[in-house]
Amino acid sequence: MVNTSNKKEREQIEYLTKELQRVQEEAKAKETKLKAQIDRLNKQNEELKVANKELNDELRHVNDQLRNTGGQKATNSYKPQ
Repeated sequence: MVNTSNKKEREQIEYLTKELQRVQEEAKAKETKLKAQIDRLNKQNEELKVANKELNDELRHVNDQLRNTGGQKATNSYKPQ
């Protein structure tokens, strides 16, 4: 009976060790995927900041031209939330 108990305990330890390894590998894969997503979103955010600055500069330039020619001011109706 002691032999059977020890064998079951060893089997359970082996099973739990494999299960732990599987869960750790899954966690690492998810972490890698999330890091790639974060990097992609950070890059996209930076690109959008640059594009936004360029558009604001262009709007400022158009407004300056209109002001110099006596035209109406162009407006930026977009309100970031």
